[in-house]
Amino acid sequence: MTDAQYREYRDHIKKWTQENIKATDNEVAKIEKIQDYIMTNYHYAKGKVGSFTRTGISVQTPYAFIKDNEAVCQAYAQMFKDMGQLAGLDVYYIQGYGDPVGGLSSLHAWNIVKVDGQYYHVDLTWNDTIDNTNKNHTYTLRGNNFMRKTHLWNAAYNISNEDYLPYTRTVSPGYTRYADRVLRNEIPRAYYGQRV
Repeated sequence: MTDAQYREYRDHIKKWTQENIKATDNEVAKIEKIQDYIMTNYHYAKGKVGSFTRTGISVQTPYAFIKDNEAVCQAYAQMFKDMGQLAGLDVYYIQGYGDPVGGLSSLHAWNIVKVDGQYYHVDLTWNDTIDNTNKNHTYTLRGNNFMRKTHLWNAAYNISNEDYLPYTRTVSPGYTRYADRVLRNEIPRAYYGQRV
């Protein structure tokens, strides 16, 4: 991102955060508002890993969301981190590997966020649905025991082994997650640097 693009991106997320996150919102409410905003308004840039949007913006930057409404996992994780920090959350960007079939051969990015004094995983890329109209929170506030089935990361992070139990994972009827469609071979699988 250029300096001008970064300023435009920061102004956009700062404005949204100020207008939508309330001082009375608890950590979980902030997480839900931010993730639902991102998943409802933007979509995964299918088959464009390591590529560019139609206007020439790297799909790996959150600025691609602002200008072309599409990006890849790095942008999901970076935007969630930036918006979360603006909202007062203790949130980090995690880089590792992920594969919906368990091969752990694909570079991937997601987040950890602190709730009630403990860190949990949030993966917006894998939560996102194909049509952006349904809400899926399968990969929200998950512990290591769940995530290590499909994700691999540096063990230096102090993350809960268990899921955040008070959290209810909502999945709208009829949602189709991108990773599920890859598993059914409806969409070709792409890895970093590979063109489909």
